[in-house]
Amino acid sequence: MFNLETMDTSVLVAVISAIVSISAAIISLCGMKHHEIVTSMTKSRITWIKDVRELITDFCIKFYFLPNEKARLERLRIHIFLYLREGNEFYTPLIKAINVCCDNHIGEKDVAVVLQDLVAASQYVLATVWARVKLEGAHGMSNDKRIDKQLKKKYSAEPQPNYCPDNPATNQ
Repeated sequence: MFNLETMDTSVLVAVISAIVSISAAIISLCGMKHHEIVTSMTKSRITWIKDVRELITDFCIKFYFLPNEKARLERLRIHIFLYLREGNEFYTPLIKAINVCCDNHIGEKDVAVVLQDLVAASQYVLATVWARVKLEGAHGMSNDKRIDKQLKKKYSAEPQPNYCPDNPATNQ
């Protein structure tokens, strides 16, 4: 192959330089591809946050003014649930709060309490998704398990509802 004794030093330096340059180009291309993926994911999540925030706002307004208009609320619930992955534990409080609104007759005096629970659950979900966006963008993390582990540390306590449809004594 190469005979180092007969090879000129300048040729050896040129070969080593070529190998290093090719390696650097390959590493750079891989880094750029990873950056493009993270950027795309970040843009998608920001759009998701905007869309979900608008749907939840619509749901809250309709619930506040017409709490027992179940057909309208059900339509919005389905639309919101299409955005939420059921197995994601960070979405559970919002799913439960929306189900309380749609599956129960809410008395006039309880609407404010239920709405407060809904807003707290919404804020929790949107905060965890925003934290995920920041982790992905700042650190280039795209591994869901690593991100979930960090989010669980930061958001270990999910909001607790004040309204319980099964136990009227606990409602405020």
